[in-house]
Amino acid sequence: MSIRYSKTHIRTLFSIECENGKCIKDYSCFQRESEILLMPSTYFQVIGHNDQGNGLHIVHLKEIQPPFTLLQPPQGLELTYSTQPKELILKNQGLRIENISEIAQSLRGNKILKILDLGGNNITNESAQILAESLLENGILELLNIDGNEVEDNGIQAIAKVLEVNQSLTTLGIMDNRIRKKGAIALSEMLKVNKTLKLLNIGNNRIENDGCISIAESLKINNCLETLGLPGNNIGDSGAYALAEMLLMNKSLHFLNIDNNQINECGARALSEAIQVNNTLKNFYIQDNQITDEGKTLLQQAAKSNRNLRVFKM
Repeated sequence: MSIRYSKTHIRTLFSIECENGKCIKDYSCFQRESEILLMPSTYFQVIGHNDQGNGLHIVHLKEIQPPFTLLQPPQGLELTYSTQPKELILKNQGLRIENISEIAQSLRGNKILKILDLGGNNITNESAQILAESLLENGILELLNIDGNEVEDNGIQAIAKVLEVNQSLTTLGIMDNRIRKKGAIALSEMLKVNKTLKLLNIGNNRIENDGCISIAESLKINNCLETLGLPGNNIGDSGAYALAEMLLMNKSLHFLNIDNNQINECGARALSEAIQVNNTLKNFYIQDNQITDEGKTLLQQAAKSNRNLRVFKM
């Protein structure tokens, strides 16, 4: 489409990236033009601007999902289609408890949203409990990320309890929170009965040996979880022993990360023996621990002997 502007006045041209615009060429008086109708409540972000000289400015806009519903049908009116997003990414937005309550309310009965990312929002136990309650009435959400918040054992206990019955969530990110032994035990009880969760990242918390042992025990029973992240949890040799015993029995885990812990030679020896036997682990990370040269040699030899292990980082 060619547009002519006066060269003597200030002009602004908008370049718009829009996914939900509607082509109205067939209904326009200007059928030679490819006209696009922008729907009400469409939410845009300025991603750039250029000064073309002679008073001409170009502003680049991109459609993004709004943090909250901007336009809703009248109360009681049920639509036969949905414009709800499948993903809601609200990382580092400074959300308050009332915002979390609104999000939780929208999850109840939601049949579209599959990914909810609330990382870095100072979420506390109370907000975590609100989210947990909403998951009881949601059978669609597949990914919940609350990394980088302030959730403690009580909040994780509430989420874990719900996941004992939830049958949709496959990914749970709870890295960089304040989870200790009690929270880890609650997660382990959930893993004994949950049949859908495939990825659990508990990195950079405070579960230590007791929490690690509890998680490992549950994975002797669980045959669904494929990815487990436990870096930065002050896990020592007794936790490593428990993980080694688990690896001798578990048939589903493909990825294990225990970087940045306190594992020594004894724990490394137990893990090396387990790796030689395990046939399912494909990625194993054990960097930044307290392993001696002898322990490292044992692990390297075990990794080389395991044909199924594709990635080994120490």
